[in-house]
Amino acid sequence: MKGTFGKDKLETNCFIVFVSFYPEYFDESLNRLKRMLSNLNHSENTILVVSNNYVFNVKNINSEVESITFRFINGSNASWEFSAWDEGLKFIMTNYKIDERDTLIFANDTFCHHRSFTRFDEYCFTHSVKRYLNDDVVIGHIDKSPFPLLVKGIKVEKWISTFLFTAKYKTIKRTLPFSQCHIDDVEFKDGKISISRCDEKFNEYITNWLCNSWYKSGSQNKELIRNKAKAIVNEKCFSGRLKENSVDIISVYTESWMIYFRRLQVKMSNIRK
Repeated sequence: MKGTFGKDKLETNCFIVFVSFYPEYFDESLNRLKRMLSNLNHSENTILVVSNNYVFNVKNINSEVESITFRFINGSNASWEFSAWDEGLKFIMTNYKIDERDTLIFANDTFCHHRSFTRFDEYCFTHSVKRYLNDDVVIGHIDKSPFPLLVKGIKVEKWISTFLFTAKYKTIKRTLPFSQCHIDDVEFKDGKISISRCDEKFNEYITNWLCNSWYKSGSQNKELIRNKAKAIVNEKCFSGRLKENSVDIISVYTESWMIYFRRLQVKMSNIRK
């Protein structure tokens, strides 16, 4: 795979669609994105903040940062981050002359809060973008299943964790929209989740994860659980559509030493909890 590596300014631009919901996460998440963006050397940089929390007015945030243009819109939160990315990308396509070669980065404000995420992870992300990003790849954190899952009629075995990922605009526009699953597709009854056009293995997988492994597993809010299930389906469908379009998904941890260090980092983080 060919990529771009060096300190020269790239001829292409970079757009970040940053989904904000938690006010307490905003500053750190935004600062990390700005730091990573500054290391990517694009001609022009834009961060579009999509606020999915109508109580939190992100427009009051100081946005005077050299070399970065900030824009702000309100999101519907209809499908959490996935509707925000659809709405954010529509805004960019309407208000900017976006080139197929331009880089798009999609980030949820939880990306550095609900998991171990350090300067090392920032480095791995920017390194992989510089080295490996081309027209036929999406780069992010990869998760896998020990067995194939049938999700909305698409077989999925590995997927991009959509809290932070990047691709060229040419690649992303082949897989739109991000929001594929609707709330009426999700049934939660007697402690079990059933989603239309998904096989029994996937329904068992998602039930076990939401009811036992998720940090909000103890919630009695059925609508919250149904909406989280919908988000998980949207995440898997995205990677499934990438596969159907012959797009590779690449881990941000591209070197063997990165994988080893990441595993050690996660292990130490779990010990400290």
